[in-house]
Amino acid sequence: MRRPLLASTLIVLVLTAAACSSDGGGDEDAGTPIEPSVTPAVLEGDFVSTEVTGHELVEGTTITLNLTEDQIAYSAGCNQMGGGYVVEGTTLRLDGPGRSTLMGCEPDLQAQDEWLTGLLSDGVEFELSGSELTLTSGDVAIVLEAAPSTSGTADDQNGEDVSLAGTSWTLDSVIEGDASTNVPATIQEATLAVDDSFEASVSTGCNTGGASVTVQGSSVTFGPMRLTRMACEGDAAKVEAAMTKVLDGETTATLSGDELTLAKGSTVLVFARS
Repeated sequence: MRRPLLASTLIVLVLTAAACSSDGGGDEDAGTPIEPSVTPAVLEGDFVSTEVTGHELVEGTTITLNLTEDQIAYSAGCNQMGGGYVVEGTTLRLDGPGRSTLMGCEPDLQAQDEWLTGLLSDGVEFELSGSELTLTSGDVAIVLEAAPSTSGTADDQNGEDVSLAGTSWTLDSVIEGDASTNVPATIQEATLAVDDSFEASVSTGCNTGGASVTVQGSSVTFGPMRLTRMACEGDAAKVEAAMTKVLDGETTATLSGDELTLAKGSTVLVFARS
């Protein structure tokens, strides 16, 4: 008569142990942190605004962002700004005071710089869908598109890719239609330098400034040019006019040894490697 009682007791013990084991596993799963669906690494890349609502941009300007794992570089049409950033859920926020170039901007461009910095400092909600990044804050919505791959190369005469990142060039001559004119030795050197983050530093032989650069094959695209406003005269004014005409938007680039040509319409700039 005792054997059935012993068997029943064993069964109860086994079922109780199984239930405890099941409950313990459930508690462990419930306590496991859930990884965020979007991490900073997902946002890496270059983005250019295609639409802005809730704020009217200064005519001819766009918003550009360059995001690495923990750094953001951005521009609203004048200075190049940036710093560290953090992602909290779906909020992107500047992480402390940033950095900025000190270009002499017109008041409306300066105000736009400050507006964008304030927006990013307060934090913006972001949504990444394919190549489209949308930033929102209150009534403001900024829609940006991933820029073409900035490979930092242009086609040489053999069709091979040659890096432009980290290079410096001195303007040698200007071609207008069929007429070629060497840069006069009486003016300061006109130069172009592209750093590793694809920002161009420009000297026209009179004024200095810079612009963002996107390189895709034989196409080199310059963002809005930021220049000081010295009054230029004579040959210096002619060289500056040619440079600001070509280094504006999309140009066609050709590399041949130590010679770089940038062409837009009938105007061609011929540079020698510095």
